[in-house]
Amino acid sequence: MTPPPLIAPPDADMTTTFSFHGSGVNVVSGVSGTDTATEYRGPWYIEEQSLNISYWRMPNAHLHGFQANLSSVSWSMGHTQSTSLACFIEANVVGTKDWGTYTTSSWSQPQTFKVYAASADTSGQTYGDLTASSFGPAGEVVTKQKYYSRVPWNDASGHSEFNHFCKGSNSTADRRVGTSYSSLEDPQDYPGVLHWAMKRQDEGGPLDDYDLECRIRQWVGNMNGSYSPLAEYMDISTFLETTASWVMYSALYAQPANGAAEGGYPLRDTGVSTYQKNRHDYSVSG
Repeated sequence: MTPPPLIAPPDADMTTTFSFHGSGVNVVSGVSGTDTATEYRGPWYIEEQSLNISYWRMPNAHLHGFQANLSSVSWSMGHTQSTSLACFIEANVVGTKDWGTYTTSSWSQPQTFKVYAASADTSGQTYGDLTASSFGPAGEVVTKQKYYSRVPWNDASGHSEFNHFCKGSNSTADRRVGTSYSSLEDPQDYPGVLHWAMKRQDEGGPLDDYDLECRIRQWVGNMNGSYSPLAEYMDISTFLETTASWVMYSALYAQPANGAAEGGYPLRDTGVSTYQKNRHDYSVSG
């Protein structure tokens, strides 16, 4: 089975990149392409793993200061309390049986990553130059090098062919009637700020009667106050350990989320149980 496509390469407006590569998974038994005349024939068990994440930094706003009369009510002031990352995650683990011939008796390589950080948010507004530790207002973290392992096929070890894939998010988009869900939608369809910033549960919020609510339900990359790249420090290992754990334990929301329509909460039920975060390598490369 051909694995589903992963997140496409970033567009030209991605302005800052930095990379991470291998530690913790050792190359086994030689390097392909050496001068040795030895040939090792299959069958082999080959396993590959990848993880790609698109993200937006979204505000959590609070409105205060309003005017009311007999004909209207208006809000005149507000502030951004904090910001956090809405993440859209694709993970893939594939096991295959291979009958090829290789110059090594087995082989493995770690999974490495590259960050493409954009300087503008989803509406095109910029917030200043990014730093080496900035994820920026939006961007992608992509697998630069897949995890790869090749060992002799062994039925007794439980080797089998499979293709495990998930697409999920730490966010949901909910349409409600009163306090009940009428439908659950894909939050990636709503990149605008308004629906994310102002929650119906915020006292004095303007969306009490608006039926669409986009919400970050699991927090990562939190920053208090208004966003500035100079105040941002994103640690790639912490970010990927967190998001990979969501994948491993099926703690992501599907897009759209699954859940009961009448009063039920969206379900965290999406992930890939065969994904392993100990295959990641975060050491910096040039």
